[in-house]
Amino acid sequence: EGPRGSADDFAPQPLKSVKWELDYLHDPRPIGQLEQLENDDRELFDKVASMNTPTLKDTARLHYTETLDALNRMRISNSRKAFPL
Repeated sequence: EGPRGSADDFAPQPLKSVKWELDYLHDPRPIGQLEQLENDDRELFDKVASMNTPTLKDTARLHYTETLDALNRMRISNSRKAFPL
């Protein structure tokens, strides 16, 4: 455990009052536009990932890691495959 605490100290805790998570992914499209949909989701994912730089404080980096996890949860709930982290 370091001076800022352990990783468990920063682990997200679900709030009992929260029942829904906003979905920031692009809206579903017709089957002929699935490749563009994947590209659009990937672009959003990559932009968030690019903000997670090693120079950030651990708490800020955790925010981006949790955002990427949330984007993958959104993809799965929209019947899309999760992107590798």
